[in-house]
Amino acid sequence: MNNIYSHCPRSDLLPLAPIGISDSYMVESLSSYLTRVATMHYLPLRWFLRDYLNPIANQGNLSDDIFDRYGFSAINGYREKAAAYLSAIQKATGRFDLWQLTTTPWQTLLDTRGKGLFAKQKKWCRACFHDWLADNSPLYEPLIWSLESVKTCPRHNCLLMSVCSICNNQQKLVSSVLPVGYCSSCGGFLGKGESSTKTLSSKETYIVKMVAERRRLMQCKDLKKEFVIGIQHVLSASNLSSTLKLERTISFSRDTISQWCSNAKRGTRPTMSSLLCFCDAIGVSPDDLLLNHKNIIVNLKEAKIERRQELSKEKCKEVIFRALVIVVESQKDIIPLSKVAKDLDVGKRFLEYNFPVLVKQLIFNNNKLRSERKKSLEH
Repeated sequence: MNNIYSHCPRSDLLPLAPIGISDSYMVESLSSYLTRVATMHYLPLRWFLRDYLNPIANQGNLSDDIFDRYGFSAINGYREKAAAYLSAIQKATGRFDLWQLTTTPWQTLLDTRGKGLFAKQKKWCRACFHDWLADNSPLYEPLIWSLESVKTCPRHNCLLMSVCSICNNQQKLVSSVLPVGYCSSCGGFLGKGESSTKTLSSKETYIVKMVAERRRLMQCKDLKKEFVIGIQHVLSASNLSSTLKLERTISFSRDTISQWCSNAKRGTRPTMSSLLCFCDAIGVSPDDLLLNHKNIIVNLKEAKIERRQELSKEKCKEVIFRALVIVVESQKDIIPLSKVAKDLDVGKRFLEYNFPVLVKQLIFNNNKLRSERKKSLEH
């Protein structure tokens, strides 16, 4: 009798079905899937990662700041670390379709680092959570919510939220304890509150379509090659003889398109941001540029490139100094130096080295507040 089951595939974890895997664009993210798997096995996500998944993925010990400083939405990406987690959870659950919960289909197109692909803070649609809870449907986080370029919900045409409406705090990218849909600070339901109405921009529409076309993109072995062919079709349709003339026509960054098309070692791949800017400037969606070359009809316009404001080192220090002064002078509660450094996007040592007086004052304030709190508890 035992021989009947000897050929049945077994898995270490329950093979939880991903949500929306057959949907066009609302497919679940891998970070959300891991959270739901951990919850199903009655484990906090931190323990699940530290004691079970990390050893399988050969990732060593789980650092304390992985949820806050570095962010864990990058597990939805295609870099080496993300690939290790994806392989580990696929083997553990016996589900080998989980690549659809990541940006793996874009691996042969975008830059190897995935620069600017994922948001630095957690985003969600209040209306989606509210609807799913009302329908008794599982709460989950779609892949598009984790992407930096998507700031609008395509289902409800409203801005994605980034702070809890109850405690007004930002969320950890992956909660270490609570299940999906609940605030990592106060535990409140994230489906409460009001959202501002907003329609999808052309760039957001493009990236949502890319998520929808993930299966077709995955079937293509070399998207970078198809991308270059698509650019050649754009040149032909625009009656332009070179990428240099195309760059001038749409006011694009100099030599960027030329480097994309180069076969030399200096040739580069686009970031998601530059790809969307390019597609918006030529009026062609990424899926047509990559998969439907015959459908390319260009509508050239000036590119809207997001440029970072360049500041000198002294100017940067001055900005940080002013922000640190405000923190110290308006301090009413204990604020760890590590949190201040994180909020200012610098390291603790940077603050200690450049602003020792302010750092000492912050530590003094913290100690004073701790002492006052201790005395109030004693009485």
